[in-house]
Amino acid sequence: MHPIAESPSTDESPVKGRVTEAGDAQSGEVRIELRAFNSLTAKQARWFLITVAIGPTLTAGFCVLQGFWPVLPFAGLEFGLLWLALRWSMRRGRQRESISITPDHVTIDAQLGVVQANTRFPRHWTKVKLRAPQTGLHSTRLCFESQGRACEVGSFLTDDERRALAARLQQLIGNMNDSPAL
Repeated sequence: MHPIAESPSTDESPVKGRVTEAGDAQSGEVRIELRAFNSLTAKQARWFLITVAIGPTLTAGFCVLQGFWPVLPFAGLEFGLLWLALRWSMRRGRQRESISITPDHVTIDAQLGVVQANTRFPRHWTKVKLRAPQTGLHSTRLCFESQGRACEVGSFLTDDERRALAARLQQLIGNMNDSPAL
């Protein structure tokens, strides 16, 4: 496949390089890759954890030397919770989704670490829906729907990125009322 378009990573772009599109003119396939934003590499995350742990460790050490040993478990708990939060964030940053659109099918491949899911819909019967949030605290949801099944994509994207992606997917997939090419 050769690239059709790639979202530039400038400030004007609503997708900031997290959504890329490639296509093959011969087969008519278009592939859209989505990836979650992750601002830290594994090495940077390690340095962040060590740097942040220095202050509480020194404070706890000083307190232990003064005889306040009960502070030590709380310092360990603080470090452990920070480590868990950072681990969860790094894992979410590896989340990837791939949407393949062929003349016959729409295929969604999702990957979160080693867990993979694959969903396939017939293109002619597939609708792209951008669902409004249920409350002000929630964000929009971008879903593919077909024959009583639904699959949400781009949960890690911003609302603006989801709107832009929904418009592009609607262009590529078309409406159910459109007749498929014979």
